[in-house]
Formats: sequence, C-alpha cells, structure tokens
Amino acid sequence: MLSADFMGWPNDSPAPRSKASVRMWNRFAQDQTSGIAHELYPLSIVVHGDTAIVHYLYTNAIRTRDKKTNVSSGRYTDVLVRDGEAWKFISWHGGE
Repeated sequence: MLSADFMGWPNDSPAPRSKASVRMWNRFAQDQTSGIAHELYPLSIVVHGDTAIVHYLYTNAIRTRDKKTNVSSGRYTDVLVRDGEAWKFISWHGGE
C-alpha cells in the first residue's frame, strides 16, 4: 500500500517516517493491541492525473493487552499516486 519512496508524518511521530519505519511501528502496535472497530468519515477527495489527495476524519477503537478499550478520533490527509492499476500512499499527515 505504500510507495517505495513513501514519507509520512503522523502527529505522534517526532519526524517523518519512511516505509520501513511505518512497517516497524505498525508491527509493534499490532503486538500491543487488537483492533475492535474503525470508521472513516471522508471529507474531500481530489484526483489530479495520477495523484490523489484525500482528507478524512476517523474514529478507532482498540483493546490493549490489559483488556482496556481505548477509543481515539482524529484527522488525516493522504497523498496517493497511481502505480499501474493500484493507488499507493506516497505521504500522509495527521492523527489525534
């Protein structure tokens, strides 16, 4: 889902993250929690040739190892590029 030259900056990161960094932190998070529910609220999508910009809100619920439920909401902006027949993320920014 991520382009080879991806760089994204979630609000909880001190600096932009590469594709390898995103993979590492996603694996870590998946070991610590399990997803319960996730909902997206699209706000706008602009497609300009082989580039798309998507703005949306989200709500996410997870269960922690100690069986607590955490619900968070936030916003994201994604930039995607067309790679053949697929769309891949080249960048994103957002979070809680």
